[in-house]
Amino acid sequence: MQKQKTLTDHKKPASGGIHLGFRPDIQGMRALAILLVVFSHAGIPGFTGGFIGVDIFFVLSGYLISGLLVKEADSRQQINFLHFYARRFKRLLPALLTVVLGTSLLAYFIFAPFEQIAQSQAAFTVPLWFSNVYFGFSDFDYFSTEASSNLFLHTWSLAVEEQFYLVWPLLISTLLLKKHSVPENAAHAQHKLAIGLGFIFFISLLICVYWSYLAPLLAFYLMPARAWQFALGGIIFLIADGKIVPLKNVHLTRNYTLASCLGLILIALSVIYLDGEQVYPGLHALLPTLGAALLLYGGLTTEANPAKRILSSVWLQKIGDLSYSWYLWHWPVLLFGANLFPSGGLEMKIGLLVVSLILAQCTFTLIESPLRHYKLFTLRPALTVVLAVICMTTAVAGIKGWEIKSNNLASSPQQVSFLQARTRLPAIYAMGCDEWFSNSRVLACSFGDENAARKAVLIGDSVGVQWFSALAEPLVNAGWQFIVLTKSSCPIVDEDIFYARIGAMYEVCSTWRDEAIKLISNIHPELVFIGSQSGYNFTARQWQNGTSRILDALTADSQSVFIIPGTGRLPIDGPGCLARRSWQPLIFSRFTACEYDRDDSNDSMVLTALSAAADDFENAYILDLNSLVCPQQQCRAEYNGQIVFRDEQHLTDTFVSSQSGAIMDKVKIFHEL
Repeated sequence: MQKQKTLTDHKKPASGGIHLGFRPDIQGMRALAILLVVFSHAGIPGFTGGFIGVDIFFVLSGYLISGLLVKEADSRQQINFLHFYARRFKRLLPALLTVVLGTSLLAYFIFAPFEQIAQSQAAFTVPLWFSNVYFGFSDFDYFSTEASSNLFLHTWSLAVEEQFYLVWPLLISTLLLKKHSVPENAAHAQHKLAIGLGFIFFISLLICVYWSYLAPLLAFYLMPARAWQFALGGIIFLIADGKIVPLKNVHLTRNYTLASCLGLILIALSVIYLDGEQVYPGLHALLPTLGAALLLYGGLTTEANPAKRILSSVWLQKIGDLSYSWYLWHWPVLLFGANLFPSGGLEMKIGLLVVSLILAQCTFTLIESPLRHYKLFTLRPALTVVLAVICMTTAVAGIKGWEIKSNNLASSPQQVSFLQARTRLPAIYAMGCDEWFSNSRVLACSFGDENAARKAVLIGDSVGVQWFSALAEPLVNAGWQFIVLTKSSCPIVDEDIFYARIGAMYEVCSTWRDEAIKLISNIHPELVFIGSQSGYNFTARQWQNGTSRILDALTADSQSVFIIPGTGRLPIDGPGCLARRSWQPLIFSRFTACEYDRDDSNDSMVLTALSAAADDFENAYILDLNSLVCPQQQCRAEYNGQIVFRDEQHLTDTFVSSQSGAIMDKVKIFHEL
């Protein structure tokens, strides 16, 4: 994140014990923020909510940049935009380009050509500082599995900060300097600035909350929904600089100590409470944002307090120095490690964090710090800006060349065969049978004779209905009518579920499921197949009770109801793994295994709960197909020359069709066809 010392041109404490010089506690806040982020991304227990470290960085940037601009306006009655942007470029761009180009080069050797296309498209936006826009409009949920595959996802926050840097000097200049040439209007201008920042805070917060429910990706990634966090940092600076008198007639030392401790408590509560299952940012982001603001406020006094002592520790100062470079390196290093060693545990992730920290130290020592202090760039800001633009343009051109080459390499017959495996979906999707989370309308797709005497229904999420071809083909050929009802990511379990992609409770799913069950009851099918993946965040009791309520409604109107438990999955993308192994040089391909022992700890819990629910109904049965997908408890991306998985958990339709006979044999055990 943003990397600079704090207002070192104002060393003397102001009246009342307020301190505006270099503040070790701010460096410690940088360290705290980066530690929270990297621990969260590495999956360190207890740090699920560590992603809020980015919110801390935003508040810090608002404080520091507002401070620099206001002090410059006060001392010179103007803001030198050229110097400002030159400073931003020399501080941020060298390390950023180093990591982007280094990551892109390594991705060329580790990822399959068709995977490199998506990586290069994201990388293209990074030097131009709009990767947040790319991810915001690419349906890339930060907390989703899809997001974990992109090497440049973490750069969204850097883009938000750079967009903030672009507009903030203009804003400060407009609010503060319009009449500042007249000395007696200085107080009025400062008052106007405080009101302006307050206005931005409330309007941006309203946008953030509104988008968090209506368009959660825009709320998370776009700068207008984050400006309130920067504005709050600016307001804290105005308080520090005496532009706003916060609390009169209150003992300052006690006030600051209380603020610091409360700030740490709010940040700790955020880390514990937030886990990606809440609407975010929205109002939930107030917790870490106010926590960061209180820490900043509490550190204004020259008097020591417990929070300041912790944040000013030697080790946190060192980590604070490396925070920007570590932020840049940690995410791609974690992803490269996860792709080369997908079955690695917590120890491996900690090791990867150490590797990324070493890279951060090298980047800081060899690139970030030397170029930041290079005198020529300080004395010649115009030259700095020109060189920065040239470097950005060159990087973008090189990344575009990478994308073109990746497209060409992906066209080879072998790579095409792996890529096509991803498109081997059941025919129902091409027919529009699934409207996903857009609405709760029930679309029943029918196959076979609509007047057939025997009817069968398949209802489920995308994992449940992936068995469509194996079930529908033999039944339709035997004269049955086969009906499919599906909504992706919607479990056939009568329980409410939070859906991170939309950042809210999945009410559409609940409504759709209720209406779909009513429709099935009206059809009176002879057979009903229900299926859901096992990865939903339900307890064993919820799995059992929620399934029992579904069975209670279906078994009364059907002869037999079969529950298909979720099947085993891979820790990596199946076709991608196969494509990588065929593409990578030997030094990497030796680590690329595309078969793994099945991790069935959660699956076993779900199967036990589903079996307990089925036991209460005479005509409900478990149709466990895991022995077909992961024989001998080993899941393979490819088996007997056939690609089994089209991603981490969904099966290719080709493989499913090939298992039709074996599946029908299992059904016949309980129901005569």
